[in-house]
This record gives sequence, structure tokens and C-alpha cells, in this order.
Amino acid sequence: IRDSCNADKTSPFWCYCPGKTLTRADETAPMGNTGAKDRITMLGCANAAGTHKIKLAVIGNSLYPRCLKGVHNLPVHCYAHKKASVTGNLFQLV
Repeated sequence: IRDSCNADKTSPFWCYCPGKTLTRADETAPMGNTGAKDRITMLGCANAAGTHKIKLAVIGNSLYPRCLKGVHNLPVHCYAHKKASVTGNLFQLV
């Protein structure tokens, strides 16, 4: 008998600046903000009872980003994809 599992992905806005701000009457709002191109996608998966949980999968643009230089033990599976999205091949690896 196979377990019933559920997987879901999310893409947080972890490096996103808001487009609107509150300003005083004598100030002008900042213009020309463009969206950040840094993206990550997180994929979580567990069975229906919650007794078997798979490690969180993090998909980014780079497999070894500069901010994690020297870090070797992470509690997640790291993958790389050009657009940081979940594809069929990446989903099979998890």
C-alpha cells in the first residue's frame, strides 16, 4: 500500500523592495525601483499523516551561491535551475 503524499511549492519575496512608500509633503517618493532578479523556490513534501516528512528542497539560480561560501551542512536539499522553478527532473530527484 502506498502512502498518500502532498507536495507544495512557494516562492518567497525575500529580496523584494516595496513599490510604494509613505512620504511627507516635502519629500518625493523614490522612482525607478525594479524587481529583484534573485529568486528561490522552496518545495515541501510530507505524507497525509505527517509522520514521514521529506527535507525541504530549495531551488535557486546557482547551486553554490556566494552567500553560502564555506557552508557545507544545510538542513535542506539544494538544486539549481536557470529560472529557479520546479521541473519534472528536479521533482524526481527529491
